[in-house]
Amino acid sequence: MNKVTQLFSLVLITVIAIAGFLYFGGQQDIEGLKKSVAPAASIYPEAKSISEKLNFINDQSESLNLSEISQGKWVLMYFGYTSCPDVCPIDLS
Repeated sequence: MNKVTQLFSLVLITVIAIAGFLYFGGQQDIEGLKKSVAPAASIYPEAKSISEKLNFINDQSESLNLSEISQGKWVLMYFGYTSCPDVCPIDLS
């Protein structure tokens, strides 16, 4: 066999093997799998309140309550540096 025939045979065997795996091995009970993974997949299924008294100051010098702004949704907060000539350009870029 020449190289083209060998390559074609290898690709054909690989495609048949993948198709067979997906057809026979990929047919699982998806709902059962979701139920078995669900308890371990989420640590916090609902947002947790940090504190009702946690307030921040916005750029207009107004006091903001994080619990009121988030409306029960998750909040990702990042506290960047305010004065640092060395790290700030790297960290905030």
